[in-house]
Amino acid sequence: MCVCVCVQAPSPRFSRTPGVAVPAPEVGTHSEELLQAVGYSDAEIEQLMKTVRAITIQNDLAAAAAKILNAKKRESFAIAMTG
Repeated sequence: MCVCVCVQAPSPRFSRTPGVAVPAPEVGTHSEELLQAVGYSDAEIEQLMKTVRAITIQNDLAAAAAKILNAKKRESFAIAMTG
């Protein structure tokens, strides 16, 4: 009787492979190039970028306001629990 045993190959080891540390691009770094590639005009891209900046500012302000409100709620709760 013959028994066959399947054995996986050893895992690859990359210890001798030179690594290159490159930081990730910032969010939005390639937006204009991508929009141009899909056919947006320069004027359309400019308008989109203005809109995105305005939305980003609004979101940042909303996030800051939410942090302040949450801090005040926690403070009020702590006072109520100790008072």
